[in-house]
Amino acid sequence: MDRNIFLKEVKEIANLTWGVRPKSLDDTIRQMRVASDDIEIFLEKYADKYAIDMQDYDYLDYFYDDNFFVINIFREIGFLLNIATRKPELTFEHLFKIAENKKWENPFTK
Repeated sequence: MDRNIFLKEVKEIANLTWGVRPKSLDDTIRQMRVASDDIEIFLEKYADKYAIDMQDYDYLDYFYDDNFFVINIFREIGFLLNIATRKPELTFEHLFKIAENKKWENPFTK
């Protein structure tokens, strides 16, 4: 699979779902500043387009539940004070590798 073609295709999916596009494969989903429901919709469209087995995917491995505003404020304060650790950044490069392999793998457990 060609990286440039993938980036063009994933930009289109992101734009249709979020109204924003990644600039490169090094960008992260978190950088797109979108809500959890929109991330799920994007990943469903992505998985459908590339026929990916998402059985091993778990949203909470990469993202926080954004439905609890007060908890999120305290979490952000914890990040600023270095007393909390952020979850790993999920990049579009990783999504490219998953599209090539057709099966979800956690990039941070290898």
